[in-house]
Amino acid sequence: WATIYDAQTGAPIPFAVARIFDTTYNKLLETQITDKSGRYAFLVGRGNFYITVDKPGYAPYRSGAIDLTKPGSQEVIEQDIGLKRGEMIK
Repeated sequence: WATIYDAQTGAPIPFAVARIFDTTYNKLLETQITDKSGRYAFLVGRGNFYITVDKPGYAPYRSGAIDLTKPGSQEVIEQDIGLKRGEMIK
């Protein structure tokens, strides 16, 4: 499992919306809601991906490219993410 947490306090953030996209087609592959401990994980095949996270009261987050094309790449994405407090873009 990976955790989404408050970047300032380190507290886990429950009910954040985490999404994983395929960068080749900019296609949404899966959406997860973090549990009460802020945990999530994505199981994927080979490819290039990015993650977005949204939670009211926090600035939206988008990861950089996650390259899982090399042989032996882990196919479970478990990236801890610290969200910064701020307003969501409308």
